Amino acid sequence: MTIGIAGPSASGKTTIARLLEERHSAERMRYSEILAELAKERGEDANDKKVLQDLFVSVRQERGENWLTDLIMEFVQDVKAPHLVIEGNRRKVDIDTLRKVAALRNEPLKFVFIDASPDERFSRYNLDPKAHGYEPVTREEFEALEKAPTEDEIGYLRDFAKAEGIYINTDNCDVEDTFKMVEEALGL
Repeated sequence: MTIGIAGPSASGKTTIARLLEERHSAERMRYSEILAELAKERGEDANDKKVLQDLFVSVRQERGENWLTDLIMEFVQDVKAPHLVIEGNRRKVDIDTLRKVAALRNEPLKFVFIDASPDERFSRYNLDPKAHGYEPVTREEFEALEKAPTEDEIGYLRDFAKAEGIYINTDNCDVEDTFKMVEEALGL
């Protein structure tokens, strides 16, 4: 199965994707890993979310809206795992890419949106930032990250998941409860 995972910062999407990889032999790929590699090549801080956001916008202007999705299509050609998890979907075009990937793999697409309230996500973002390679941020800095151009289609993806995919709010849920909800929704 091809599983697309989206959600705002610190909602739990990376944790869920990692658990799918570990517990269900999924191959996991992240948009942010592609951006981090590009940032390193350019001598920029690959752990700074704002750097990655700005890089995404500038490269999108240089190469076009589909540049990142084209790289993903190249990557998935060789994936043989029973499940492919593509994490960090941010744009409407990403849904089209996920559909193409699922068709290429001749399997169903499951789109999962992991969500949490802004207060919960701000708290999680600053829970252990140094372990994730970044400095703690103020509420204002967090809100600025949320308003970046890279985040402007998150609401569309949330609505898409509510209408045609799987929507999971992780407020008041621990990791295991959230993962159980995801497994159940995916039929794993």
